[in-house]
Amino acid sequence: MKTDTIETTKVMPVKRADVTAQFATFQEQFDAIKNDAETLTVTSREQVAEMKKAREIRLTLKAIRVAIDKKRKELGDESLRQIQSINAIGKEWKEKIEILEERLETQEKFLELLEAKERAERLNQRREIMSQFAEVATVGDEIADMSQDSFDMLKDGAAAKLAALQADREKAEQERIEKEQAEIAERERIRVENEQLKAEQERIEKERDAERKAAAEALAAAEAKSAAEAKAQAEQLAAERAERERIEREAKAESDRLAKIENDRLAAAKAEQERIEKEAAKAAAAPDKEKIVAFVSGLKSLTMPEMATAKGKKAATAIAAIIEKSITEIRNIYAEL
Repeated sequence: MKTDTIETTKVMPVKRADVTAQFATFQEQFDAIKNDAETLTVTSREQVAEMKKAREIRLTLKAIRVAIDKKRKELGDESLRQIQSINAIGKEWKEKIEILEERLETQEKFLELLEAKERAERLNQRREIMSQFAEVATVGDEIADMSQDSFDMLKDGAAAKLAALQADREKAEQERIEKEQAEIAERERIRVENEQLKAEQERIEKERDAERKAAAEALAAAEAKSAAEAKAQAEQLAAERAERERIEREAKAESDRLAKIENDRLAAAKAEQERIEKEAAKAAAAPDKEKIVAFVSGLKSLTMPEMATAKGKKAATAIAAIIEKSITEIRNIYAEL
């Protein structure tokens, strides 16, 4: 029997033998069942023994794969190069065994998959059959699990219901037609009767029109007279209202004129009072302002002594700037007095 040995690249020669030795037991176990795993094939529902054997081999392969992965993890604490070698070999073993596991699982579950396929086909066929009875029967996936006799009973029952429904519809349609014909005859009778009534109504209406016309002419004459009287009264009221509005406008204009005169007088008095108060405050502040002028003159007359050192000269310049800034601020205060 040919032995499948996992070859890996990027594994140091000095480490390969050690790593491979760790997996030697798994190689022997794998070789013992490899041929059966690759050749065992299920093609019919009667191969129960083969399905069972496929399960046993698949579970054995799974146990080998799990043990290999466990060994890989145990060896994972070695050097980085050993970890890379172990992971590469373990991964190749895992992929190789999983392929066979998947194949064997397909063989193991052949009957289950076949029955599922047959059930799906049976469901589609029965759904198509029952679709013609959708008005009277609603079915679900459970019809796939019915025996043929049970399904036939369901189908026949739905067909009977549909036939009864169609018969009821035909009867209802016949009754509708008969009712419609009766209604047409009744409408014709009513139409003839209405025409007779209409002719009589037109005769009566002509008589009433003549009476209304005479009444309208009399009413128009009365309304014309009333309108003339109302117009004269309205014109008189409008003239009186215009006169009242004129008097009110003149009174308001006079009131506004007097109010303006009083407001102008009060404003002028207030302005005069403010001017007097401002001049008084200015006069009161005059002595203080003179003192500030004298103080500033004293500051400006100060002469900085000649300094001998560079630091002294720098200090003298800074002091002069402070004095100049102070004089500027004092002038601003002076202007506010």
